[in-house]
Amino acid sequence: MSYNMVIAGAGGIAQAVGLIMADWGNVPLKIFIGNRTLEKAEKVAHWIGKGTTNLGVAQAFCLSETGLTKEMEEIFTQGDVLLDCLPGSLAPKMARYAKDFKMHYVNLTEYVAETNEIMALAKNAETGFVLQSGLAPGYINLLAHHLFQEFCSKHKVDKVDKLQFKVGALTDHAVAPHYYGFTWSPVGVATEYIKDAEAVRDFKKVPLKSLSERATIIIDGRTYEEDLTSVGPPIYRTPLRARCANWIIRPLDILDTTPGCNNRLQV
Repeated sequence: MSYNMVIAGAGGIAQAVGLIMADWGNVPLKIFIGNRTLEKAEKVAHWIGKGTTNLGVAQAFCLSETGLTKEMEEIFTQGDVLLDCLPGSLAPKMARYAKDFKMHYVNLTEYVAETNEIMALAKNAETGFVLQSGLAPGYINLLAHHLFQEFCSKHKVDKVDKLQFKVGALTDHAVAPHYYGFTWSPVGVATEYIKDAEAVRDFKKVPLKSLSERATIIIDGRTYEEDLTSVGPPIYRTPLRARCANWIIRPLDILDTTPGCNNRLQV
């Protein structure tokens, strides 16, 4: 049996995932790379093909910003799964395409409101919807859930006071003006610092203002800064809410401790 994967977006993440799926997949796979700029999609499709033994494994198409085109309809009809690597604001639109064409849907976005919208959309879907499947939220949620279950089993308890994870890609180098090693959408990074965060406090889901609980932490003798951003863990929050009094994910920043220096290096 062979499968058709539609990847929405042609950025670095789409490029990496496309190559991994094409090279490591254990079933025959055809990949469709969609982007609003066809030239960029073609470049990514060609790059993926060069990285595998199957030059024709990836095919580019134009993902229209204005609506469904005949080409999109033909490709979506063939698709088994839609991997959404677009900015989070477009996630509900891609999710609706997946539902309409009966594709499984996977996204990476940390956007809280859009995630809630898709969860409502997917309630009566005939296919699977896997949301927030990136690093944070995503992998960090699975790790948190695993460690929570392990702790409860080891200590014979079913509730904990606090589950707090600190996430940071601690790069060695970053440049002005953002001091950030962008490996994903700059819009997504900025959004984390603008939109409200979500957390569990006293077993209840509560909204919190981003950048409202700044604190300092020292790891291996280096000073870092942690704070709230809109990265929220709604997928695992619901089943664990009654068992965890306080739960939040905090990104880490490098804090420049030079006297008189107010610059912070976001990592």
